[in-house]
Amino acid sequence: MGRGDGKARYAGRGMDGTRFARESVGLRFEQHALGEVLESVEMQGWYHYTDHVMDNHARCGARRMHCQNSATSGNWTPSRSNVDRLTLGGRGIGTWQWQEVQLQGGADIQVNWHRRNSSGHWQQDAQVQDSGLFAELSWQFKPAQTLISGMRLEHTAAEYNGARRTERRSEVYPAAFVRLEHQAETLPLMAYAGAGLSERFLDYWELITLKAGRGAGQDAFYRLKREKTAQIDIGAHLQLAPVDAWVSAYIGQVRDFILFRYGVPFADKSRHRGG
Repeated sequence: MGRGDGKARYAGRGMDGTRFARESVGLRFEQHALGEVLESVEMQGWYHYTDHVMDNHARCGARRMHCQNSATSGNWTPSRSNVDRLTLGGRGIGTWQWQEVQLQGGADIQVNWHRRNSSGHWQQDAQVQDSGLFAELSWQFKPAQTLISGMRLEHTAAEYNGARRTERRSEVYPAAFVRLEHQAETLPLMAYAGAGLSERFLDYWELITLKAGRGAGQDAFYRLKREKTAQIDIGAHLQLAPVDAWVSAYIGQVRDFILFRYGVPFADKSRHRGG
């Protein structure tokens, strides 16, 4: 269980973060030594709540003379944004062992409810549900070499409650990786090399707030693509008492990168090539 709060002053924005209140509760259950093949079962559940406030009052307090001059000239008006998010989720995973082969697999689900506070009244504007099936297979095909591979199939369903209509977007997308590990014979050194592909669905700020207002099929809710990442990793792990050291390197390419540019109209395609 945990609770927290915070504040932030942004140099490049017109409002500061004056409240980042959050609370969370998590529970995990594990059972081991279940049988000759089924090694363990793990279940998790979590609850998160975040209340986020941004306004330009704190900024004005720190720069009172500037705000007074701006207000006198008509360039400054008080503004405030208050959003919150409730998250409920769960995850289950099992581990099976057959001699040199180990399989871990399971499923998870997470639902996020987003609201906006307008003039003291809360209104739910978005709901996003993520669910997935995943599996990871490890095969020690030689005494010093292990091949590890994994896959995940994700489903995301997003719903936006607009002023005129409710918009929905649902997509299924994969992720996968493979890694080869080699244990040196004369040193306590493990080296590895791997490659992976993954896709990232849009978050709330990218999906909901970047709306150009040009109708269904034209705004960010529909037009923005998922970010796609391809990456190659290499590294090594040395365990030689009292030294425990890691070294790693990677190279990756991100396609359909989503870029925020504050103050630039979203419809300006020439300046939003990443989106």
